[in-house]
Amino acid sequence: GGSGSRKLNLLEVGIGPQGYARGFHLYLEYLGEGRLEYHALEFQDQRMAIWDNPAVLKRHKEYLLKNIVWGDQNDPKALAEATGRWGPFDMIIDDGSHMVHHQMNTFYHCFLTSLSPGGTYIIEDLQTSFHPGWGGTVPMQRARLTAVAMVQDIIAALSFHWWDHPLYNSSLGGTNTYGQQIDNTTFRLHAEVMAWVQAVDCDREICAVRKRLAPLIHDVHHKM
Repeated sequence: GGSGSRKLNLLEVGIGPQGYARGFHLYLEYLGEGRLEYHALEFQDQRMAIWDNPAVLKRHKEYLLKNIVWGDQNDPKALAEATGRWGPFDMIIDDGSHMVHHQMNTFYHCFLTSLSPGGTYIIEDLQTSFHPGWGGTVPMQRARLTAVAMVQDIIAALSFHWWDHPLYNSSLGGTNTYGQQIDNTTFRLHAEVMAWVQAVDCDREICAVRKRLAPLIHDVHHKM
């Protein structure tokens, strides 16, 4: 969000291997020097790799080493350290482990509390929702416990009037006062998250969830 010359405050989960920090350089090239506040959480300690990489400018090495938390995205303490030190962010990009439960946990941890109103949350490499090696097994798909299923539920809730009951997931009975029906044995969402979702944009293996400028005002509709 924002306009003019204000810097984009960005958090990237996973900087890539071997100290290249390719995401950082891509965003820097796109935005230009002076327009990016880059921060990251990275599982693999790459301090020596960054410092020894001849392809990275010295001032960029110094910047990166001051703006990366070394830790696991599935560790709430590491995630809280990165988000608490530099957040809230205009953009959060999850390009981390690609494990489906990590993608889901990180989204639910960060979207509400660490993303600024009007911001964008990007999940990369969603193909792992169909890969057993990353947690996308057939049983997990059937249980709808994958990152793709999470995004599908968010998209569904943009059209389903889930706010008719604060405990809609367990007690709505699949029907709301608008007259809609839903199979809530597989529909799994957080009302708090949906109150802040503006839109979802998807391309191959990547989706962006945009956050509203203000929470949705719950207006119960009557039947059509």
